[in-house]
Amino acid sequence: MICTDLSKAVQEYLQGELDAGVYIGAVHESAQVTFPAVLVDVKAEPVQNSELYKATLTISVMSQVDTSTNSEHATLTRAVGAAMTSPTITSSYVQFYGITRLQVDESQADRHWISTLQFIAGVEAI
Repeated sequence: MICTDLSKAVQEYLQGELDAGVYIGAVHESAQVTFPAVLVDVKAEPVQNSELYKATLTISVMSQVDTSTNSEHATLTRAVGAAMTSPTITSSYVQFYGITRLQVDESQADRHWISTLQFIAGVEAI
């Protein structure tokens, strides 16, 4: 349940931070994805003897090569990265205790620019 709540919290937060034309969703949802897109995947494990969880957030930023430039994709990726490292993420589902960026991977596949940003966070269910 914590993974679903955390994914929902991140998606709602990013919807308020990014342009309205950006699709924001979960990696495993069945909705048709439009581009540019930001897809959120979450894995969480409990911290021993605590009510906290250690969460790994993987956020994939995707743009179509035919409809956006590499520069536009890079700008969107920077916006996602800046939003995710902001201390102002709030949610009625979970409490965040620090978000740290671990890595960024860049690739191009099937006529898409793809940037994968990975973060680690301490979270607690509310």
